[in-house]
Amino acid sequence: MGVTTTLINKPFSPRGNDQSPKGYNRASLFSGKALDFDGVNDRLDGGSIDALGTGDFSYSVYFNPDGFSSYHGLFAIGTIYNFGLLTHQTTGQVYAYSTTTGDINSGYFLKDGEWQHITFVKSGTSHKFYINGKLFSDITDTEFSVSAGNYKIGQITSYFANGQYSNARLFNTALTAEQVADLYNNPEKVVPTGVDNTALKLWLPMMEGAGTTAYDGSGNGNHGTISGATYVNGIGAPSPQSAVMDWNKGVNETAYSEEFNSWTTKNDITIVDNDATAPDGQETAATITFAASQANARVQDFKSGSFGLENQIVSVWARATSGTAPFRFKCSHGGVTDYFSNDLTATTEWQRFSFSQTFGSSAGTGVFYGLYNGTDLAARSLEFWGFQLQTDASALTPYVRTGATAQTSEVLLPQGLTTGRDITGVNLFENVRKQGALNLDGNSWAEVHDNESLDITSAITLEAWYYNDGVNATKIIQGRWSNQVDMSYLMYLNNSNLIFVGHSGSGTFGGNASTTSLASNQYSHVAITYDKSYLKYYINGSLVDTFTFTVSLNPNATVVLDIGRNDGRSGVYTGSNYNDTPIAQPRIYNRALTAEEVQRSYDSNKNIYTNS
Repeated sequence: MGVTTTLINKPFSPRGNDQSPKGYNRASLFSGKALDFDGVNDRLDGGSIDALGTGDFSYSVYFNPDGFSSYHGLFAIGTIYNFGLLTHQTTGQVYAYSTTTGDINSGYFLKDGEWQHITFVKSGTSHKFYINGKLFSDITDTEFSVSAGNYKIGQITSYFANGQYSNARLFNTALTAEQVADLYNNPEKVVPTGVDNTALKLWLPMMEGAGTTAYDGSGNGNHGTISGATYVNGIGAPSPQSAVMDWNKGVNETAYSEEFNSWTTKNDITIVDNDATAPDGQETAATITFAASQANARVQDFKSGSFGLENQIVSVWARATSGTAPFRFKCSHGGVTDYFSNDLTATTEWQRFSFSQTFGSSAGTGVFYGLYNGTDLAARSLEFWGFQLQTDASALTPYVRTGATAQTSEVLLPQGLTTGRDITGVNLFENVRKQGALNLDGNSWAEVHDNESLDITSAITLEAWYYNDGVNATKIIQGRWSNQVDMSYLMYLNNSNLIFVGHSGSGTFGGNASTTSLASNQYSHVAITYDKSYLKYYINGSLVDTFTFTVSLNPNATVVLDIGRNDGRSGVYTGSNYNDTPIAQPRIYNRALTAEEVQRSYDSNKNIYTNS
């Protein structure tokens, strides 16, 4: 039999269909993310939403309540007296509120501790409430008007919500019943069929997984600031799953990456923020004019901390307003003379410039970084956008926007409205899925429900296409392994070497590591066969190792098959070993494939995963 994963956009578990002839097994994904609010003082404060007036609009969100001791503020524009969507304390009944209509009760009582997709649609005097894609109530009431105001999630007046939120969206149109169902049935879909992208006024996927910014993917720049709420990983259906999405992931240790007037030092220059169209199409680029004959003409900032022999990378987008114009990057170790400084020439087209340098002196306090005039000291104007600083970095990551707070840990930014760009408008540089691949991020996995077809006791083959990023770590591919007693078989990577471990269930277990390492930064086809006498390791269709192995595998039916992690409890096989690279077409057979069969399997898909 075999197990593969395919993109099946349904809001229920499972999400991956078994492509084996028997089709017994299916995989549930656990790659969703959510913001968890504590009901005390957590909230998300956002930018200003344009006035909706008396026009139609729709708001949808995934919400998992944690009790009903207080009101849950699902969404508000301005104050509750402008517009609010919330749940009643003690009862959990969902209702909308405006100063014109007062309460508009849906009649639906939220279920405690369950994910529910809630959609409110205003269409003239009709107010519809949809729960999990189905119309629950349609209430006729006085038409109300919504003026412009800042939005808020998790708080309405003095009431704070307690629960988890994911994937909030606001449209300035009334979604039809079919369109609401489309969103629910296709959770990774941003805009339903028949709705123009311009109708999306706010989209908070809440998939970052870290930091204090909830990025708005609508293109309107209404990013939210997270106060207190924390991220939860490994959310299953029905929330959107990052494992079947393209995304960028990166850090930016610069605060105000697009607001140069907020930097600490500005000498002999003028800065006009939000003055030009940036590479993402928004008016967020700055025009910086350097004074002539001023060697110190610059905008500069400072990152505090103690830094030793670490590689610093700085980057920025730049273009000249006309012709070409040189400018200079400079990055210096605080208290240390080491720095790098280079003249670069920006043209009238946007270009991303970057430099990296390992400081060669002892640890210093802080890093100064900035943009300086060119060495010819001529007066010039250039447009800049998206400054980024990475300390202790091995490679330039995709750009991550920051506000008042630097983003020091990696955030995940899914593909936005434009194919090939993430939700902030940056080109997708990495983590673009191959066909049939799970795009894992180090906090996610797939889980195959228990079935006796996986209770293999003797011969077995484990197979997959695996992307090795070259990072020396233990990374689980697939297996049934809970602890040092409840375990059966496991295939994983350790420092780029393929390893199989089998367990008899009576204390006897063992395995071997391949002598050939997987190539870095590319997909490889891996297969391990076991016939109760020998383990054979294949990489890209070729046999690379044979080991003697005679353990009878434990058919423990209480342990699920995990892809991308194992439900471990101790030792090297702990559940902390979540994979952060793609796994495609994982398969399991209850026999040892022949060398010819492994070769055929490799040949049948190599045009998808390699350039061969």
